[in-house]
Amino acid sequence: MRDPGPVLLYLAEDAPGVVKQRLAGLCAPRGLELDPLPIHVVTAPSLRLDLPLDQRRLHKTLAALRPRLLVLDPFVRLHRIDENSAAEVSAVLAFLREVQRAHDTAVLVVHHARKNASGSAGQGLRGSGDFHAWTDSALYVRRRRGTSSSPSSIAPLPPRTPSSSGWSPSATHRRLRISSSRVTPKPSPPPSPAAPT
Repeated sequence: MRDPGPVLLYLAEDAPGVVKQRLAGLCAPRGLELDPLPIHVVTAPSLRLDLPLDQRRLHKTLAALRPRLLVLDPFVRLHRIDENSAAEVSAVLAFLREVQRAHDTAVLVVHHARKNASGSAGQGLRGSGDFHAWTDSALYVRRRRGTSSSPSSIAPLPPRTPSSSGWSPSATHRRLRISSSRVTPKPSPPPSPAAPT
């Protein structure tokens, strides 16, 4: 990371004690102590990104802590809107973009796929397609049938082939899959030269 700094977390489905245990569990294998790390946890019982009062409170907290990263998990617990309404979803996502720009912070939002989603990972997200369109970067994690729910590492998927949608691979794009073996991610191969026309 070029410009490291504090992190602000809001894990809506976990009690503060569970959040602390999870963070300590991430630190332990790396030989890190949790207490000195610049990780701040929102302990409010709820945070609704569609409510003006909660939006003001989040802005105030971000201004005070100046985190480089804001983590919100999961999206479904952060609002009371209709996730299938593009207008309602786009208003919440516009607020998050405003937060990103106003506070010069990266925003990481955990969002879930629809049950039995098919097709591309982005199109399989719950609710409006606006969520997929809003992302700057995305990591899609799927459990493979017959595998444990606790992955031990992440490994690259084979590169996608160019499609009629105009997507082409590049060395800066990575695709990942959950793997039980330790593998170092490798960049996707560079695109092949275009055929002369």
